[in-house]
Amino acid sequence: MLDHDDQEQLDKIAAQWWAEDARFARGIEEGKPASPREYRSRSVLILACIASLGLTTGLVAESMVTILAGLLASVAAATLYSCRALDDPTRRG
Repeated sequence: MLDHDDQEQLDKIAAQWWAEDARFARGIEEGKPASPREYRSRSVLILACIASLGLTTGLVAESMVTILAGLLASVAAATLYSCRALDDPTRRG
C-alpha cells in the first residue's frame, strides 16, 4: 500500500496527464493505452504525402502552380512538425 505522499504524487501525475492528453490518460485508465500526443503525427505524414504528390505532379506536368502548391504544402508540413517538436522539449528531431 502507498503512503499518503506517494498517493498524492501519483494523483498529481494523473491530473497532469488528463490536462495534457486526455486520450492517453483515458487509455491508461481503461488498460488499453493509446500513443501519447507527442507520437501521433498522422496529420504531418498526410500533409507531407500531399506535398510530395503535388511536387511530383507539378514536375511531370510542368505546371508552376502545382509545383508552388506542393512547395507550400511542404513548408506547412515542416512548420507543423517543428511546432510539435517545440511543444515537447524532450523530443528530438
